[in-house]
Amino acid sequence: MTKIIIESQLDFTNYRKAMFALFYKKPIMLIITFLGAVMLIISLAYAIMVYKKIGHFPYIPLILGMIFVFLLPYSVYSQAKKHYAAKPRIKEKLTYTFDEEKISIVGESFNGKIFWNKIVRIQELNSCILIYQSQSAADIIPRNAFSDDNMLALKNLVNTMSQVKKEFKN
Repeated sequence: MTKIIIESQLDFTNYRKAMFALFYKKPIMLIITFLGAVMLIISLAYAIMVYKKIGHFPYIPLILGMIFVFLLPYSVYSQAKKHYAAKPRIKEKLTYTFDEEKISIVGESFNGKIFWNKIVRIQELNSCILIYQSQSAADIIPRNAFSDDNMLALKNLVNTMSQVKKEFKN
């Protein structure tokens, strides 16, 4: 029986990286940010080249561009900071034990088990591994908590679970 034991503690930096990765994983967010950057560039170029001749400034595209480029990322950051500060369990040192039957999680103030048939998917991002128990709730394990051997063993274990959707990097 294969057991993989991972000890981790999620710091704010890794939590923030996970939130940004999830936010910008959606193609619409990338498109909106790109359009915001284009609006900013065009508005500023227009202001520099044409404003003196015509006398009016393109305020609306400039404001929308600033919202898309600056306010959306700031809102992700502030929500991540607020959520991280409000949830003390996020900050606890956790021990994850993966085996063929379940994932056991032991924290400083709790312990629990998640059986593989309750796992919706496992996703590997650059900064973390996400274990989804529903479409919107996931456990976040920092990627640096895994040695290369542990990561390979986890991938092999998860690949034997046909009901779990897998999104691993190569």
